[in-house]
Amino acid sequence: MSDKDPLAHILAQGKRDPHLRLHKPTPAPAPVAETPAGPREYQAFETGDRPARLIIQCANGPSHSPAYGLLVNVIFDRRFASSFVLAFNFMVVTIVGRNLAAVVHAINHHRCATITEFDPQAFDLSAEDQPLIERIEVKVGATMASLAEGVTA
Repeated sequence: MSDKDPLAHILAQGKRDPHLRLHKPTPAPAPVAETPAGPREYQAFETGDRPARLIIQCANGPSHSPAYGLLVNVIFDRRFASSFVLAFNFMVVTIVGRNLAAVVHAINHHRCATITEFDPQAFDLSAEDQPLIERIEVKVGATMASLAEGVTA
């Protein structure tokens, strides 16, 4: 070892200097949507710890599970929190409802695992102050649309 090496004294002692450790801050806990109490309790979205995919559960028609890496843009109504659009590189998903700010926040921070369209036959109506997804509209290219129709047939 050379005397010109700034770390030579640490290596000579055979131990690591605690001041040279890399600091890894603990991540802030993700906002977690409450778990529904019963099977008929509606939950507009569920969060996870950096999920790889966003599961889009439609009341009518096929559901989708695109990778977060394919999400190009999130266009949202900041003032009224009543709609937002997810632009993927192969499809566009329009979500309409009420109190959707928490859903947009979770998607923007890559924490949203599932969004669920409200189905009155499957769920009871949630409280007025809770997020509610009234409609999910998925538009894909012609080739993708024909593949999706084959799933529902």
